[in-house]
Amino acid sequence: RLFAATVGPLSTPRRVAEAVIAGEADVGPLDSYAHDLIRAHEPELAAQLATIATTTPTPIPPLVAAPGIAIADIDHLRAALLASAEADELRPVRSALLLDRFVLVDSEDYAVLLERARAADRLGYPRLA
Repeated sequence: RLFAATVGPLSTPRRVAEAVIAGEADVGPLDSYAHDLIRAHEPELAAQLATIATTTPTPIPPLVAAPGIAIADIDHLRAALLASAEADELRPVRSALLLDRFVLVDSEDYAVLLERARAADRLGYPRLA
């Protein structure tokens, strides 16, 4: 087996970082956006972490809505998110979140994640310990 034991669930990036720092885990996954936020807003926490490997870039997780939300409301939310890049009053929020803008994506943009999940399944990663 690849790992002697697993720890978790560690359901947030911050919790992964805390587990590694506390010695509860030797390594843990931390997506680049979460890592960037930690470096920007908690540099003392970030300084206790060392990147040991990276993967090729993939799309960040999508923003999702409940299945019962009306299409018109979803369209309104999309329009508001897309327009947020031009809203001067949101500049401090965008800056704090390290976001320039939102873009529309196609489900095909996320195909790489499905391919990687299937590869992990073939390697037995759902059954680490």
